[in-house]
Amino acid sequence: MPYGVVFLGLPPDHERLKDANPGLPMGGAQVAEHAVLQNLLRYSIAEPLVVVPNPTLTRREARSLLSAYDGHARAHLAFPEELRVPGDAPMAILQATTRLDEGAVFRSRWGRPEWPLVGLAHALNGADAFNSAILPALRPDLFGDSDSLICTSRRAVVSWRRLQASVSESVPRTPEAHRGIEPYLIPLGVDSRGSRPTDRAAARQSLGLPATATVFLCFGRVSSRSKMDPTVLLLGFLAAFGRDPSTTLVIAGDATGEDTGRLTARIRALGLDGRVRLVENPSRQVKGLLHAAADVFVQLGDNTQETFGLGVVEAMAHGLPVIASDWSGYQDTVVDGVTGRLLPTTWRSDGYLGDTAGFLPEWDLGSALAGEVSVDFGLLVAAFREMADDPSKRKAMGARGSRRASENHAWPTVVARIDGLLGRLARPGSAHRTGTARCWPPRANEVFGHYATSSSELSGDLRCTDDPVLLDAARRIVPEVLAGTGPAPGAVHRVDSLLDAMVRGGMRRFEARRLLLLGIKYGLLAPAPPPTG
Repeated sequence: MPYGVVFLGLPPDHERLKDANPGLPMGGAQVAEHAVLQNLLRYSIAEPLVVVPNPTLTRREARSLLSAYDGHARAHLAFPEELRVPGDAPMAILQATTRLDEGAVFRSRWGRPEWPLVGLAHALNGADAFNSAILPALRPDLFGDSDSLICTSRRAVVSWRRLQASVSESVPRTPEAHRGIEPYLIPLGVDSRGSRPTDRAAARQSLGLPATATVFLCFGRVSSRSKMDPTVLLLGFLAAFGRDPSTTLVIAGDATGEDTGRLTARIRALGLDGRVRLVENPSRQVKGLLHAAADVFVQLGDNTQETFGLGVVEAMAHGLPVIASDWSGYQDTVVDGVTGRLLPTTWRSDGYLGDTAGFLPEWDLGSALAGEVSVDFGLLVAAFREMADDPSKRKAMGARGSRRASENHAWPTVVARIDGLLGRLARPGSAHRTGTARCWPPRANEVFGHYATSSSELSGDLRCTDDPVLLDAARRIVPEVLAGTGPAPGAVHRVDSLLDAMVRGGMRRFEARRLLLLGIKYGLLAPAPPPTG
C-alpha cells in the first residue's frame, strides 16, 4: 500500500570524495549509508520521500549534497524545524544507522507518535548499538511497539536479540517496559553497473600485474583492529605457493600509515616483495581495475564489528569466486563448494577479555578479541591451491556467485524488501506507543553549563566592532561571518532584528544564530550595554 518515508541524514558520496582525496578515511558503513538513500531515490515506491539533513549543515550545503544523488528531484528536502508532511499518508522514519536514540528524539520533537522508527545496523559491537539496545528499557516513552532495526545477516539478527536480552537483565522491569526493538533481516545491496572493464589483460597492464599469474585479491580496510589480521593471509599464501612466481596476492583498501607500515615490513621479512602488492586507498577506477584483474577474492574477516561484508558481495557481483572465513555475514553470501570456500573458524576464549571489556577502548577490544579467532589454516592453504590449480572450477564458482549476487543483492530487490517492511509497519492500525519525552540524551547546556563563568541567552543588542585590524583579519579568514551577519562597523542592532533579516535573506534560523554566535566568539560582535540617561 502507499506510504511515505522520512529519511534521517544526508550522507555524502564518500567514494567520490575519496577519488579527489585518497587519504580520506572510509568504511563500509559510510558507503552503505549513501547507497541506501541513493537506491531509495531510484527504486522505492515511497511518496513522499522526505530527506532530513544533519541540522548543522547550511541550506546551501544540504542542497549541494542532495543534488549529487540520482533522482534527487523526487526528494523533499526539509530540516527538522521545517518538516511538513502533506496529507495523512502513512509514514515511517528510516535512518541508515544503528543510532536509534537520534531517531526517537527527532520523532518526539518534530514527527508524529504513530510513525514507526526503523534503523539499519552496520556494526553491533560498539556504543551506538549498546545505547539503542538499552534505551528502550530505560526510556519506554521514547519508543513505540513498531520500532525496528534492519539487520543485514542472520547472525546479526541473533546478536541483536542477545544484546537486547543481556542489557535488559540489568534494567529493573516496570509495567510500562518496552518490548525492545524488533530485528528484521534485509541484506545490503550491490551495484556493479559499468564497474568491470571487459578486458582483463588491459586491467592487469594498467596495474602492473603479471599477465599470466593467478591473482588473489583481498579488498577492504587494511586493519587488524577493525577487519582482519592480514598476517594470516600472508602466511597462508606463502605456505600454499612458496616462491612460485605464477601467483600474486594483492591487498587493497582503506589504510593508515601505521597499518600499512607494519604490513609492508612483514611482506619484506617474508621475502614476498613483488609477489604481494599493497594498494592503499584506491580510487573507484582503481577498485574496478582490481576486480577486473583478479581471479579469486579472499576475505578472512575475524572482527566483531563485521555484520555483513559488502566487499564479498561486490566481488561476487564481479564474477569472482570467494575464499572467506566462516564468519558473520559471509555465511549468508558465500556457499561453500558452490560460489567459493568458507573456512571454518574457531573462537578460543577464556572469558578474560570479555570480562574486562570495560577497561579497553572500543577499537583495542575489537583487535584483542579478533586475536582469539582463527580460521582452519590447513583448509586455507588447500583453498589457495585449489583455486590456483583449477581455472575452470574457479570460473564456474565465480559465475554462480555472480548470479547469486544478482538474485539476492541487486538494489531493486533490496529496496523492494525495505518498502515491504516500512509499508507494513506504517499502515494504519499497526501497533504504536510513544509519548512526549524529555530530550535524550540530556541537553549539553544542562549537563555542562556550569563549566562556564556565566550563562545567558542570545538576546538584547549587539554592536559590530569598528577595529580596522580585527575587521581586516576577519575578512581574510572568516569572511562568511561578516557577510552573513550584516551589521556595518560600529552599528548596533537588536538580536531579533538581525535574525529576522538573515532568515528573510534565505538562511535557516539555526544558521543565522550560529553565525551571530561565531561573530561574538571572534570579537566581531559584542553585547551592547543598555543606553543610559
